[in-house]
Amino acid sequence: MLPPFPLEHNLISPFCGTDGPSQVNLPNSITLVRILSIPVLIWVLSSARFPTVNGEKELLAAALFIIASITDGIDGYIARRRGEITTMGILLDPLADKLLIAAAFITLVQFNPRMVPAWIAVVIIGREFLVSGLRSIAASEGFTIEASDLGKVKMVVQIVSVVAVILDHRWPQFTVYRSYVFSLDWIARFAIWFMVALSLVSAGVEAREVFAFAASEHLSQLRGVFTTLYLDKKLRGCVGYPAAVTPLYRAVIETARGAAFDDPRFAPLTLTEAMQTQISLSVLSALVPIAAEDVEIGRHGLLISEGSRRGLLLPQVPVEHGWDRITFLEQTCRKAGLPVTAWLHGAKIEAFSAEVFADGDIAEIRMQK
Repeated sequence: MLPPFPLEHNLISPFCGTDGPSQVNLPNSITLVRILSIPVLIWVLSSARFPTVNGEKELLAAALFIIASITDGIDGYIARRRGEITTMGILLDPLADKLLIAAAFITLVQFNPRMVPAWIAVVIIGREFLVSGLRSIAASEGFTIEASDLGKVKMVVQIVSVVAVILDHRWPQFTVYRSYVFSLDWIARFAIWFMVALSLVSAGVEAREVFAFAASEHLSQLRGVFTTLYLDKKLRGCVGYPAAVTPLYRAVIETARGAAFDDPRFAPLTLTEAMQTQISLSVLSALVPIAAEDVEIGRHGLLISEGSRRGLLLPQVPVEHGWDRITFLEQTCRKAGLPVTAWLHGAKIEAFSAEVFADGDIAEIRMQK
């Protein structure tokens, strides 16, 4: 497969900086606190330093787990409210959640095996790994699995089940009023089994979403594609496949990622810049040889090559810059690193048309047959 290569409209645009929000901000600090609370929770439940006669160990562990769980909602809320979503946060937040749940259930196997046998911990933790893998597959296919209402219910049940099992270790049941006995044991059992059922069902739902995805016949066609990014009406990145070597939907995914992060003329796109970036997508027709005198401005894109050197300019480029046919041919030669007169001396000239989809505008540029 030919690698995608960057597209230069005319002159190389100024190099852009990478200044963005600090990675270690308040939301990320809260997430880090949640991660640091995990070994503390394990220590409290496993250590003999805390007495269980009056339930001090159980109350401390339950409070610690509840506080750590609450921070999961707080860090996300603050990050969205303050616009402080960072790469570090995107990585750490789900990692912290899975580590907290895994650590809690592994420790409970030892702390209260009557309520949490090892197989239950394996099912719950295995579900977390399965969902992570499914979401990675979805991301590689270009779509995202959003958190469902079922997943949110599962999170609440997780908190209830862990706290109930911890407290059940000391108070399986206790008298609430006179002869009325409150059975925490039954609540813990119900919560654990409900948790297992929700884990299996939610994993099945997410697996169905992933494997039910199938690109349409049109999106599965092999097409050349270029993705161009603009920031403040200036080129910010452009990468593409000139030849039809991969399905359209995947080509769009790969060129969009490449334009944002892999164009060697620019620093990787920051989150702040992404909010203001405009996108133009050019879906190319097949390349066909063309004589220099037949090139038409606004209709043809060009690929000029000689030996290992090649240069490509999209149909809209000469229109944007007001070039005539000769200038268009010369600039494409320059793009290839060839003398500007190479098109007159044997360089291979190929043309293509493009369907152009841009933010706020849709334009179609087609080659006449």
